[in-house]
Amino acid sequence: MVTSVSPAFRLTPWPGDWVGAAYASALSGDNISALGRSVLLSAGAALVVAFGGAAIALVLRRRGRVASTSSTLLSLPFALPGSVVAIAILISWQRWLYGSLLIILLPMSPALRSSASGPRRRRSEASPTSSSRRTVSGASPRRAMLDVIRPVMTPGIVTSFALVFLLGIHELTMSSLLYGPSTKTFAVQVLAAEEAGELALTAALSILITAITAIVAGAALLVRSSRKIVAAEAGVEVPVWQR
Repeated sequence: MVTSVSPAFRLTPWPGDWVGAAYASALSGDNISALGRSVLLSAGAALVVAFGGAAIALVLRRRGRVASTSSTLLSLPFALPGSVVAIAILISWQRWLYGSLLIILLPMSPALRSSASGPRRRRSEASPTSSSRRTVSGASPRRAMLDVIRPVMTPGIVTSFALVFLLGIHELTMSSLLYGPSTKTFAVQVLAAEEAGELALTAALSILITAITAIVAGAALLVRSSRKIVAAEAGVEVPVWQR
């Protein structure tokens, strides 16, 4: 923070000497355009993963060898190094997608399993008696989806969206290999500023990406059911007063 508002490197951190030139530059020109692209790409990938994972969870909701194997296969892209995925995309799709945001969006859909695992784990929380009563009383599939399945799956969708968005907003490995002249991402801009020796601008860009991360993570953790899923994935028990 001090570096981002200091007019010169190693200047005494006195508030009277602080300037906002670095933030003015960070929020204008190519930097703000790159930030918009990163938000768009991250949100797009997060939507694909969250709702795609939810759909897969519905298809694979029955426990079994097929469901377990499919869930494992879906998590493999997240285990591969980003550089390997980027090179594979370049070899396969550069001819058609180079210079477009799709060439970055396609490999930015990792960890479908995180979206599918939440709904399957919480499936037992829905009351079988309540579900059977709704079925006996003639509830339509749409009504059953809204009243029974949607509340169970929503926390997993919210959590998955937040996790993938946070991974995507600062993703650099694939973006640095796949971006074109008009498709630079925010992480690429941060790297370029650092390599150019613009310390104040680099610090300002880093502060912006940290603020976005804190806002999205905080919003996801405000949802109690999502907080339980995050804690369960991390192996942490949520205190009673936070449940």
